[in-house]
Amino acid sequence: MTHAERTFSSVRVAPAMPCWIASSKLFSDSAVISMTLAMAMALRSFRSGVPGLAMQQARLAGRGTPVASPPDMKIPPEIKFHECDRSTWVEDYIRERLQKLDRIADGDITSAVVTVSGEHLAKTKGNVYGVMVNIHVPPNHELVVNKSRPIHDMHMEMRPLVKQAFEAMERQLKETLAKRRYDTKIPEYSEQPTGMIEKLFSDYGFIRTVGEDREFYFHRNSVLHGDFDRLSIGTEVRFQPQMGEEGPQASSVQIVSKPGASPL
Repeated sequence: MTHAERTFSSVRVAPAMPCWIASSKLFSDSAVISMTLAMAMALRSFRSGVPGLAMQQARLAGRGTPVASPPDMKIPPEIKFHECDRSTWVEDYIRERLQKLDRIADGDITSAVVTVSGEHLAKTKGNVYGVMVNIHVPPNHELVVNKSRPIHDMHMEMRPLVKQAFEAMERQLKETLAKRRYDTKIPEYSEQPTGMIEKLFSDYGFIRTVGEDREFYFHRNSVLHGDFDRLSIGTEVRFQPQMGEEGPQASSVQIVSKPGASPL
């Protein structure tokens, strides 16, 4: 209606401003053509089951702005459809969720396979669809999530199923990455490591390991035989490394040599 009013007003003032008529009519015709193309795009996308994305693309197209595609993953994913028709909008949404996983993993996913499967049942029960996500991250972690449910309306219910599967994978991936960071920070020792007291306060301190240059927090209660008050800067100790809530920490701290004066 906006374009129709603009064109009508242009014709109405034609006798007084002929030059303005021509430019306005060209502008209005271009706008109408752009909006017509935009609505056609929206209708095609809506029929494919992605109405929200369709309207966004239509608005951008109406403004003459291209819709940017997200960057690809370093390792091309494999998306399979088994016993069901391949859907472009489902595949696009899966790629979008895979890219989010890749960002969480900081581009460290070495392989990714997503399988969408369908099992045809009676019409009253609907069809059971499943989404299985399988990814690998270094060094040798394989993560698998498999979600399924009966689906009556593909356009309305398939996207939530894909979302459920990938949200479960995101949680699993974050847990794996956290464990991997733990393993990286706290290596396995054949025997208790040794270090020097680097910082010392009234009830806690920090140990710097010899050779590896790692820092470990320890509390007064972690020092064996009640020897915390015998510690000083430079005292050599042996301890049991572990991961605390705020980082590496030492337990079972035992003086090896150079017992010192009272702490600061």
